[in-house]
Amino acid sequence: MAAVHFIEYQGLSILYTDLENATAEEALAVLAQSPALVAQQPKQSVYSLINVKGMRFNSQLVATGKEVTRQNKPYVLATAVYGLDGLLSYMVNSVLSFSGRSIRTFSSLPEAQDWLWHQQTEHETVPKLA
Repeated sequence: MAAVHFIEYQGLSILYTDLENATAEEALAVLAQSPALVAQQPKQSVYSLINVKGMRFNSQLVATGKEVTRQNKPYVLATAVYGLDGLLSYMVNSVLSFSGRSIRTFSSLPEAQDWLWHQQTEHETVPKLA
């Protein structure tokens, strides 16, 4: 069932958006929940993982994906997307090119989780400017 919630991976809190096999309508409902959940977090603190395996989409979902990506931008440090194929790859790449965010696509969940974990360790070792 499509949902958005926080999970933990090797001590890293990750916002997990599970859209596996979701219809466009189900995905729209889940995406509508994301900005409010993300906005509860400190800015530049969220690591996001999105499962789009087998998801169905339409033009409204593409537009909503772009809008949610824009709304979440101040809060999200990195996003990993996995489960892409065919037309779904086109839809996600459309959102990625629009976003201007650190977003990468992966073929599996473990690859995506590992990349996010490494992004977190990179952010911890980069000195903050005063």
